[in-house]
Amino acid sequence: MSPAGVSLWATVLCLSAWAGLPAADRVYIHPFHLLAYSKSSCDALKEPNAETPQDPTFTPVPIQAKTSPVDEEALREQLVLAAQKLKDEDRKRVAMVGGLLNVMGFRMYKTLSETQTTAGGAVLSPTALFGTLASFYLGALDPTANSLQVFLGVPGDEEQSCTSRLDGHKVLSTLQTIQGLLALQGGAGGQPRLLLSTVLGLFTAPGLSLKQPFVQGLAPFAPVTLPRSLDLSTDPELAAEKINRFMQAVTGWKMSSPLTGVSPDSTLLFNAYVHFQGQMKGFSLLPGLQEFWVDNTTSVSVPMLSSTGTFQYWSDAQSNLSVTRVPLSENVNLLLIQPHCASALREVEALTFQHDFLRWTKNLSPRAIRLTLPQLVLRGSYDLQDLLAQAKLPGLLGPKANLGKISDADLRVGQVLNSVLFEVKADKGAQPPESVQQPAGPEALDVTLNRPFLFAVYDQESTDAAPAWARAAPHSHTNLSPLSSTCAWSWREPLSLVSTGRVQEQPARGSHVSLGSGELRTSTRHRTAVLGQFAQTNVFVKPITVSFSVGNRNWALKLKHAFLAVLGLMWRIECEPVTCVQSP
Repeated sequence: MSPAGVSLWATVLCLSAWAGLPAADRVYIHPFHLLAYSKSSCDALKEPNAETPQDPTFTPVPIQAKTSPVDEEALREQLVLAAQKLKDEDRKRVAMVGGLLNVMGFRMYKTLSETQTTAGGAVLSPTALFGTLASFYLGALDPTANSLQVFLGVPGDEEQSCTSRLDGHKVLSTLQTIQGLLALQGGAGGQPRLLLSTVLGLFTAPGLSLKQPFVQGLAPFAPVTLPRSLDLSTDPELAAEKINRFMQAVTGWKMSSPLTGVSPDSTLLFNAYVHFQGQMKGFSLLPGLQEFWVDNTTSVSVPMLSSTGTFQYWSDAQSNLSVTRVPLSENVNLLLIQPHCASALREVEALTFQHDFLRWTKNLSPRAIRLTLPQLVLRGSYDLQDLLAQAKLPGLLGPKANLGKISDADLRVGQVLNSVLFEVKADKGAQPPESVQQPAGPEALDVTLNRPFLFAVYDQESTDAAPAWARAAPHSHTNLSPLSSTCAWSWREPLSLVSTGRVQEQPARGSHVSLGSGELRTSTRHRTAVLGQFAQTNVFVKPITVSFSVGNRNWALKLKHAFLAVLGLMWRIECEPVTCVQSP
């Protein structure tokens, strides 16, 4: 196996931290109007105008047409420029979309990792995943548009009014800002630059026309969008080979598990390619190759990096894991999560879904450490259609999907590929900002990651915002107390909730919802039931009376309007206004 083979062995957890966002279970009552159509936009859409022309279309050029290579530095400058123009309203949108893609990232990573072996690993970009689905939403008409909006985590109101509908352009523009905030962190004060590049390939059957407004609308999410045509049906394997060669020639990125074949009846392939690149200051490459143990009996030789200094560290014997923080820039950090026992990787991985793992950063403290870890070059690809099928949603982008804003033709969407190239290497320049180099000595703890481990990249500033969120929800597991006209409680006990009102029109009066062990189960179908099979679920609640019990205490809530978010073992109810009384 090649030295970069470690990329196949380190199980990767790349969550919303790529975007520098609030932590995974920090879900707020979102003012969704900031992401929805404004009233003036809705009024304009309602007014018929005979002079309004149809959307212009174009036919993609053949895949063999000459194409300029991607300039990643120019892409970075575009992202930084977008982040520098932030207004208060933009920051609110970033928080909203960040929370949504956090939930989506957790769900889909869990689904993806369940299909991967420990040796195979898993790498996922939440921004690419969310951006791909938001792109299809931009090109969809009802009922597909409504289904995609619900899956993105924003169900409309009961009347399905225009002002409750997502504005796809706002969502994609916010994703650009999110990526820009990360790119903005690097390059200042001598810090290494962080690169985050997204390229889209839209591959169509010959003669199929695409609508210009749709393709142009993808620019904020992916400034480089490459519509190309080729024969997808005659020789699917050859078509896949041509697409792989084309994308590597344009980007220069070597992706693992590239497209291996296309559906012969497909007329559109939507492929997103993401490249993240960072550097660790003060780390040096060890001479020669080192052993990385895949399991107790199998090892591979890989390049390793090492640094001795003061790092933020925490070890938890009860959870059987240790956490080390390594800075990539002033605020962006690499969080290394290492099981104490190699055989406990799956248990530790499951634990990250049951808790807000970024809260572990609150337990970190300075420690002299001699840190050794593999040079991280990870490649991963997955077909979103496969993940949707595992989520019991094979038809969301299936043959019956209404994608009338993408093309007037009867589209048949084939593979929806997300490919990620993740690179974090050594930088031989100055010392890390939070690590003062020290000579190796007996006082330095030896931390060596030479077995499968997890990691995440996150923005430290987003974690610093946690106290503001926590003040809205008492940390006690069972202490429930209302806060004036708005109440927000959190607990970690299994919860039983009985609805005596209506939940998104369904289920019917008196239905039972059981929350426990990171699951949401309902005895009756409702509009967000598609999310119920995951550990993270958003449910909107209209006028409703709710009774529930925690431990030996029974409670009743009378809500005018509420938003219920279920995330792992942290249950959160927010309501305004509310009357909270303890039942006998």
